[in-house]
Amino acid sequence: MRIKVKTPRTTFEQAQRQVQRTFEAIERLEILSEKESRDRAKIRQEAEKARQEAEKARQEAEAKAEQARQEAEAKAEKARQEAEAKAEQARQEAEQARQELEKVWEDFRKSMKSMQQELGGITKSNGEIAESYFVNSFNHSPQFAGQTFQFVDANTRRSAKALNLRDEYDLLLYNGVSVAIIEIKYKARKKDVEQLLKKTQTFKTLFPQYKDFDLYLGLAAFHFDFETEKESIEQGIGIIKQKGDNMVINDAHLKVF
Repeated sequence: MRIKVKTPRTTFEQAQRQVQRTFEAIERLEILSEKESRDRAKIRQEAEKARQEAEKARQEAEAKAEQARQEAEAKAEKARQEAEAKAEQARQEAEQARQELEKVWEDFRKSMKSMQQELGGITKSNGEIAESYFVNSFNHSPQFAGQTFQFVDANTRRSAKALNLRDEYDLLLYNGVSVAIIEIKYKARKKDVEQLLKKTQTFKTLFPQYKDFDLYLGLAAFHFDFETEKESIEQGIGIIKQKGDNMVINDAHLKVF
């Protein structure tokens, strides 16, 4: 068996190798540290790049969002303006239509007023013609109810304020014993018969001096319909018409009122 004996040289070499290994380990560590530093720097660079890209993406997103907001506001404003313009146009059209309608209505009112005036003038003219004819006829020949009358009064008005009573009589015929009330119309109607009958009461109140006189009624007109003439005869009212140039009186059915 051989025994190795360590000499100082051997020990020094071992120590030297140990130191060498230590330096190598340190160098490896430094290399690793440098690589790690580079890796960390690279990571930091990549992180910074990612942050910048994220910031850029955020800014782009905000810009797009702002653009979208502005576009939405612009669209909304345009839509509002268009709606207001349409509403204003509709209001103006409605106002124009209202004014046109008012003009049409005013024209219609004027037309109706003019027509009423014309019709009123025609009616008044016809009534005046009828009144003039029958008044002149009775002035020329004051015969009625088989009697002759000495006085003929046209358009007689009488009122009694205390009695709140007022009436008008187209034609009154008088003699010493009788009075005749003649109602004159261009065209006689049934309502004229009713109005004439009412005049018997107003006459007796407004002309009490004739209370003991015989009172007769006559309806004079250029035109009678069948019902009006029939009603007049049934009520004992004389029928007075125009036939040609002559006045014709039917008083065979007269009654005293």
